[in-house]
Amino acid sequence: MSQPSFDPSPPGPVQPAERLDQVLTVLDEIDRVQQQTADLIRQSRLGEAMKLLDACFKAWGEVRTCLQQCAAALGTDLDTLEVDGRPAAEVFAALGEQLKSVRDALTSKDYVSLADVLGYEMADSVRDWRAVVRQLRAQA
Repeated sequence: MSQPSFDPSPPGPVQPAERLDQVLTVLDEIDRVQQQTADLIRQSRLGEAMKLLDACFKAWGEVRTCLQQCAAALGTDLDTLEVDGRPAAEVFAALGEQLKSVRDALTSKDYVSLADVLGYEMADSVRDWRAVVRQLRAQA
């Protein structure tokens, strides 16, 4: 089981196009690992699942940091960026709500809901974040 990993702050100046290409690869890996985590939860392999879940959380944070750095380098305000007719801020807020759902499911030990959020809802966030990255990539 490989975990998504990503260094949001490489040495040297930020090269937005290259970094955004890396982000797309990391998002693919996050999607794969979230699905794998949901499957492990459904198999009651919670210890393995929690390790992967932790790695996913870290990767999401690193992706956000990289997007902020790339947007700054491109002179783009992520809060006003529109993607597919939708503000990017809405895309980011949707992930925040899903992460709250994950936290609530973990707190209540509702592993069925946790697997559903990871396996279905967060897949939508990966898709939406890819659209944000592609929009920024077009500006690079």
